[in-house]
Amino acid sequence: MKQELAEEGSRCSILSKQHRFNEHCCIRCCAPFTFLLNPKRLCLDCQYNVCKTCCTYSKRDKAWLCSACQKGRWAKQLEVFETENKALDIMVEVLKAPPQDASSMSKGKGR
Repeated sequence: MKQELAEEGSRCSILSKQHRFNEHCCIRCCAPFTFLLNPKRLCLDCQYNVCKTCCTYSKRDKAWLCSACQKGRWAKQLEVFETENKALDIMVEVLKAPPQDASSMSKGKGR
């Protein structure tokens, strides 16, 4: 997924350098904007104009997010979730480990 997002970012970078491309066409699918049928919407994260097909409305942010930025947010959330799960797995393993005898612990420390 990270490679896909990186490729999408570089493609958008190239397209945005074309004189006024994003004023007239969606940066994601290259569909032309029309006033009533396919109006442009500004993505909150990348600040590119996208069409209605390539974006969703975020009620939390009260703004539009393009499909690539939404995937990027999901990827970040997944990374956080996986990191938290690894920490929980370690804690579970520690809790599952048999308790050590207090007397053997004190003998080991005294040496």
